[in-house]
Amino acid sequence: MADNEKNTPNAPEESLPPAPEGGATSGQNQVSNETLAKLVDTLNTLVRRETAQTESLERIEEQIEETQEKQEASREAWTTWLTHFMLDREAGWRKWMVQLTVRVLALVMGISAFWGFMGWYIDRIEIVRMSQTYCDTAVQVYEEEENSTVALELLDKAVELNGNDSDIRFQRAFIGGMAVVHDLLNLDRPVNREELDRAHGALAQAHMLQRLRPKSPESHILSSQIYTALKKFETAENEMKKALALASDNPLVRWRHAALIMEQVKNDQKKALDHAALLAEAEKELDAALALSQKPRRHSLVNTSSLPSLLASPFVSADPEETNPHLDKMILLWKGILEAEHRKNYAKAREYYTDAIKGDPGFSLALSSRGIAWISGANKDYVKAKEDFLRALDTDPNCVQAYYGLGMVYGYQDRYETAKSYFDKGLAINASSLRLLKWRGIVNAEMQQWDDALKDYESALDLDPADYDLYIRKAKVLEKTGKPQEAISDLLFAEELKPDNPDIAYNLGNVYLSVGDTERALARYGNALKQKPEFDDCWAAQADALVKANRMDEALESLNHAVTSAKQDPERFLLRRGTLEQTMGKAEPAVADFRAARQKDPKLAPAWLGEAKVLADLGRNDEARTALEGYINLHPDDAEARVLQERLK
Repeated sequence: MADNEKNTPNAPEESLPPAPEGGATSGQNQVSNETLAKLVDTLNTLVRRETAQTESLERIEEQIEETQEKQEASREAWTTWLTHFMLDREAGWRKWMVQLTVRVLALVMGISAFWGFMGWYIDRIEIVRMSQTYCDTAVQVYEEEENSTVALELLDKAVELNGNDSDIRFQRAFIGGMAVVHDLLNLDRPVNREELDRAHGALAQAHMLQRLRPKSPESHILSSQIYTALKKFETAENEMKKALALASDNPLVRWRHAALIMEQVKNDQKKALDHAALLAEAEKELDAALALSQKPRRHSLVNTSSLPSLLASPFVSADPEETNPHLDKMILLWKGILEAEHRKNYAKAREYYTDAIKGDPGFSLALSSRGIAWISGANKDYVKAKEDFLRALDTDPNCVQAYYGLGMVYGYQDRYETAKSYFDKGLAINASSLRLLKWRGIVNAEMQQWDDALKDYESALDLDPADYDLYIRKAKVLEKTGKPQEAISDLLFAEELKPDNPDIAYNLGNVYLSVGDTERALARYGNALKQKPEFDDCWAAQADALVKANRMDEALESLNHAVTSAKQDPERFLLRRGTLEQTMGKAEPAVADFRAARQKDPKLAPAWLGEAKVLADLGRNDEARTALEGYINLHPDDAEARVLQERLK
């Protein structure tokens, strides 16, 4: 039986009665059938009920399953909606958060960028200010002292800070080029290969400046000055005309034009130009430059051609209007140079130098130049010259011109050791100074330090192999040291460099005379006197040669020319003429010459002795004793004087 049939809840547990043994009656059978029928009906009813219940349960189960399915579907739909909803909301939140984050970051970055820009801007302003300060200071140092070394160091710092500023680079190129010009124009010797390369480099800078600022006069000034230093005066004049066309009211242009004119005059050895007219023009240009420099001017501290400078320009003010006294002193210095070197008017030159020093009491160039003017010309003042040179060295310990001047001061006073020490100091600063080497050689020769003199002359000739005067001086030393043939060789080479030069012919005559070649000596003296009729030393030397040739009257005539031609120290020729007259037996003229010589120079001992001897021979013992006393005062231990003194007793 099926499980559901066994366990049907409404079926009572009944058991069928057992059948009676031995048969049943009909009544009992009928009852039994009815009971059985009822039982069957009951069972059928129970079966139907069970079936109905089973069907009901199945329907309930189906409904439950359908309900569960609907619930599951509803739950899945809700879950799906909720998931989509949450995802949509999450995406929205994320998008909103992202947008918010981006906006916040943008705001932060904007603020940061703004502050960063402001920081950069402030730093840029300070950098521009600092670089322009370096630049302005460099220009000021260059204008005030012409100290290009310090100026270029400052400009290099300015370039390092603000290398894109065209004004700074312009000034760097201009001052660097003018430093080369300064060195070239102040050379006392020919330009060497290295200096020529520097000159060409500076010329290239000038061309670059011209391209950078075609309307600026500085590029033309620079190129003009370089061509001037290279002695290409026509090209230099063309460049200067361009500068004048651009800025004729610029004092620097007018000053440099005057310098160009003065260099033209200085290098015109053949006197092909009208020097007076050119110097007048140079003076006019210097006067114009001085007037222009005294006018107020305004400087802009920032060059707005560069972006950093343009950004900084609202916060950088311009300098107030001012004059340029530092340019004044340079112009006054050059006015003094014009008077001293070209017109030989040393008194007027000193006035200009003094005016320059008033503007700057420590102006070493003007002080040393004034010192040179004190020892130039006829009226030398060694005390004032020394004072100026020492003041110049107090300001600038490397002022080579001051050391040169001090050497000359002591050299003129025959204090050769002191003079040499100052030349040594100057050469320690500038070992390639031709002037210092030459004069140290002269001082060594005066001290008879022949080897040192020869070394200095040879070093000087290495710097300028075409300096004929050095060959003359070297030849004199070679003659003194017993090398006449070498001396003649040097003098003949000098003659190739400078034909028909009276000094060369004179010294050749001296060397020929020293080796006994009187005829050649006389020929050379004659050539020298043709070129220079007032050559007093040559007249005296010719007299010596004529004496050796026993041509006494001609010798006396030659000494007469020496005496009348003498521009300084005529007593030396009077002494020599008196000696010759004494030899020739012309006692009275001899006494007159000896007496005139000692009157001009009371310390000229040979004149005192010569006069005493002639007077003694004439029997004029009282006059002779007076003259001899003058000699003994100068040489108290002289044996010859004592012998003559005994003779006159």
